[in-house]
Amino acid sequence: MIFGKTIKLIIPALLTMAAILLLGQTAQARTADAVWGQTVNGSPVFDKAIPNDATPNAFGYNYVYDVLVDEVNHYLFVSDNGFYRIMIYQLDSNNKFTGTDRAADFVLGRSSLTSYATTTADKQLNAPRGLAYDPTRNYLYVADTSNNRVLVYDGSNGWTNNEAPINVYGQTSLTDIAVGGCTQTGLSGPYSVVYNSASDTIFIADEGHDRVLSFPATTSTLSTPATTGNAINVIGQSSFTSCVAPTLTTINTSTLWGPDGLAVNTTTNKLYVADGHAGRVVVYDLNNLADNMPASQVFGKPSMVAYGTGVTQSVFARTAGSLTVTDVEIDTASNTLYVVDYSSRIMVFDASTTTVAGANAQSVLGQADYVSGTGALTQVGLNKAMGIGFSPSTKYLYVGEYLNVRVQIFDVAEITNGEAAVDGLGQIDGSGNLVYTTNYAHNTAPSAVGTNYPRSLVIDPIHHHLFESEGQLNNRILVFDLDNSNRLTDSTADHVIGQTDFAGTSAATTASGFSSPQQMAFNAASSTLFVADYTNNRVMIFDVSNITTNGMSAINVFGQTDFTSATSGHTTSTLYRPNGVSFDSVNKRLFVTDNLNNRIMVFDTNTTTNGGPAINVLGQTNFTNNTASTNQTGMDNIQQLDYDSASSTLYVAVRGSSRVSIYDLSGGITDGMNTTHVLGQSNFTSSTSGTSATSIYYPFGIKYVPEQKKLFLAEYLNNRVTVYDDSDGWTDGEPAIGVLGQADFVSGGSAVTQSNFYNATGLEYDDINNRLLVSDLFNYRILTFNLITLPTSTLSTGFLGLSHSASLPTPTNYQETLSYAVNSGSLPTGLSLNTTTGVISGTPSATGTYSFDIRATETGTSGIYYDTQTFSITIDTPTVTLTSASYSASEDALSSPFTLSITTSSAYDISVVFSIGDSTTANSTNYSYITTTATIPAGSTTASVPLSILHNHVVEPNKTVSISISSPTNASLGTITSSALTIVNVDARGGGGDTTTHDPILPSPITVVTPVESVPTTPVSVLAPTTPPLFTPAQVKSTVTAMNKILATKRWPSFGSKGTAVNTVQQVLINLKYLKISKPTGNFLSMTKQAVKRFQKANHISTTGNVGPLTAAAMRKVVSK
Repeated sequence: MIFGKTIKLIIPALLTMAAILLLGQTAQARTADAVWGQTVNGSPVFDKAIPNDATPNAFGYNYVYDVLVDEVNHYLFVSDNGFYRIMIYQLDSNNKFTGTDRAADFVLGRSSLTSYATTTADKQLNAPRGLAYDPTRNYLYVADTSNNRVLVYDGSNGWTNNEAPINVYGQTSLTDIAVGGCTQTGLSGPYSVVYNSASDTIFIADEGHDRVLSFPATTSTLSTPATTGNAINVIGQSSFTSCVAPTLTTINTSTLWGPDGLAVNTTTNKLYVADGHAGRVVVYDLNNLADNMPASQVFGKPSMVAYGTGVTQSVFARTAGSLTVTDVEIDTASNTLYVVDYSSRIMVFDASTTTVAGANAQSVLGQADYVSGTGALTQVGLNKAMGIGFSPSTKYLYVGEYLNVRVQIFDVAEITNGEAAVDGLGQIDGSGNLVYTTNYAHNTAPSAVGTNYPRSLVIDPIHHHLFESEGQLNNRILVFDLDNSNRLTDSTADHVIGQTDFAGTSAATTASGFSSPQQMAFNAASSTLFVADYTNNRVMIFDVSNITTNGMSAINVFGQTDFTSATSGHTTSTLYRPNGVSFDSVNKRLFVTDNLNNRIMVFDTNTTTNGGPAINVLGQTNFTNNTASTNQTGMDNIQQLDYDSASSTLYVAVRGSSRVSIYDLSGGITDGMNTTHVLGQSNFTSSTSGTSATSIYYPFGIKYVPEQKKLFLAEYLNNRVTVYDDSDGWTDGEPAIGVLGQADFVSGGSAVTQSNFYNATGLEYDDINNRLLVSDLFNYRILTFNLITLPTSTLSTGFLGLSHSASLPTPTNYQETLSYAVNSGSLPTGLSLNTTTGVISGTPSATGTYSFDIRATETGTSGIYYDTQTFSITIDTPTVTLTSASYSASEDALSSPFTLSITTSSAYDISVVFSIGDSTTANSTNYSYITTTATIPAGSTTASVPLSILHNHVVEPNKTVSISISSPTNASLGTITSSALTIVNVDARGGGGDTTTHDPILPSPITVVTPVESVPTTPVSVLAPTTPPLFTPAQVKSTVTAMNKILATKRWPSFGSKGTAVNTVQQVLINLKYLKISKPTGNFLSMTKQAVKRFQKANHISTTGNVGPLTAAAMRKVVSK
């Protein structure tokens, strides 16, 4: 793809422009052609994004974050983060639910509780998280995280569906949603908000800027533009214009690293901040509130500046640097601090402790003890809790669970470790009863139609299956039957792996279960499916040659010695969170991304045993190292990968370094070998993420297509698929040539449309149908992009010398500019391709069958795509035929009516040889001819056969002369190749007529062509002398013999020739008075040439001046008379 590479090498900077001006088009995202996973009334739709294809309702959620109780007006608010809405429940006067009613009463962010369509821009939410309430003004504050703002709603008159907010923080209007700058007003992904009634202020956890801002509480309705004012103070940064993220070694009392949850104790005037990535809760004394003030106390870590690891009574479970602590809540009456530890537990502390750091928790919810951290789907257990709300009047603690998709309600008046929930929301059975053992999004069981957390796709082209893996919520692989062309016949799965039925979601460590299955790979030779089983720290191997039942068992496993173990490790045979697999079909190797070990393991599948060791490792120099690094040999948080067996090239999506690492393995593999090239960075030591044609942000899925020389990369946080061109080999940091999911390279927002993604993950390419399949994670669907397809067809036959035109079939599935090119082979000589219209036209100048490859290319904003097909054109000779099988003419007509014809004029002379047939009754007194060649001149469609009728003035019966044509030149024979002419005698007039024999009338002028003697000239009426020259018998004999020899050997005398043949020609010309020399010289010079021309002109032969077959035959005939 020369055009694509030219852009890449000459003007890469222009590709980052939003409109891609070099392509001459208005930027527009490419639209998908099909979707599955989302339907309305059984029909697929592009504007719906609900897990498991559920219908929105008043009972269920799609990922719960925060919970808030309005004790004054008796409402409960739940942020339904994944469905972009706030659910509002009316409580009784005791702030409890009435009876078994667990249905929400109102909703914000949607037009109704059953609506899936988004609302107007001013009311639309995007992944809302934290909630806060001002009971004096009855204002609800909502952290509208992905819209980079905090909205304010007025509930003083009660609530109605889809209310509009009255004010906004972080933006200048209700329709602005851009990421705010590092300023006194800007917000970047705010996670939480809390109202401080003591100072009438709000605190906002500005997570993206690693700070907490305090603002005056809203006191007025929205003006234009919004005037919520500047922030008053900043915590976590040295100033309002500083937004520096700390590292594990720079955490201190004044830093914040991804602050998530907030709580204020108005009695003690303290602010509690869940410092998410630092893995701690830091406490600030608001009596001394100042910019960049240091924390006075820390929970969850052994010191103010250190981070501990492990699951203990005083340390939050996950390692600092990843999400650990998500929310905090304070019971001001008892001074009890509740902390959400993301590892599936709620830690309860005595907030009155004077311990500065490392205080022990006094209770725990979600686990039976302080050393357990495993998620569970029970009445006791939790799984990735995110937000909490506390009701002082009821002493109820509401826990929003992300992965269990529910709200657990605990009575915390008195706490027992691991106590059971007393109530809940989000999981209700058909009878309206609360269920603790399901985690259905939108309270709807999975089915064979919907999907949830789609991660990876792979096609089995042998048995015609499509496999789709679904991550930690459904823990399954859906199997779709395809037709023989590898196309879906419907969007309903036919079987499921990992569950015994389509409604199952349980994680399991068995031969038939998964815990968050990720990327898959298929071995066509053995019909085996490889599955990266992430949380079980293993790769499962299935025989999928004959899928007849659900819940099939694996036949082998890598990473564990059996099917019931899930231990992590970093040895030659253990794995730690594998999430990518790719198969080498030539060498039978399996490549596995061992994510948290920061390495790629290479397994030999020729001899597979459970727990067998890897044979090589990439990313580390040996099997015992697992350090993350950003250099030419290292890895850092690897996602998916793809191996191209044809070129022995491995492509790896490296999330931590925001790059694609490319390994050339054609020379073999050595442990810790260097990467060959890198995309997304200009060198091997950079790791800057970005949104441009040359940068990458969270690479995830990856697919190389050798037929297209294309690399497709799913960028999770850029919500796009970028396209790279390998036509001319790889260059470090080269720009992408196309993008899907966005209209340009500088946009990265998410949306639920026919053109956009919300966290693109898995990729698969169907090379038979030229289509790309994309897992659209948080839109809970699979999108199909049909790329340009050039159909095959039979092109019409052309004919030598005849104008010809053949149109290539019109490609399908192209949306942008189309062009054509001959990719290999060659067109018939004389024909050319119009690269814009796809028309092949011209005048063929050679016969034969020509095979060639045509490449149809689509060029535009979304990339450069092409499809190549093989075509052929046969160039045949045109057919020449006699116009009739019989003719009739009177003898005084002089010229015969024998006529040759072709259908269309040719660029070449077309000639045939004619001969007198056996049925001829006429003789030489009835007809005459000088040559046996008849020619249709170039540009003409007909010509007369050069046979003349002779009027012999003899009374005789009608005569018949028949001819046959043969030996065509530049043509083939048509249907009529022989014909008879009846010569009608006209001499019996007036009783008898003249019976005297007269000299015959000479033939009329004719046009004769021979390839040897050049193209015929315009015929001239010059006749041979009427009195034949005298030749002695000896001369006749010798001359005829010599002419026969010339005709037989085809050694034609021409200018410059010497020898006996020239002597013979000169003697004939001397005797005929054309050459005025006394005797032959044997040298063919100018006088001889001029004499030959005079003879040719007299005998109606093209005047070339050289002796060819026609001239030699004419001389022989003249001599022999």
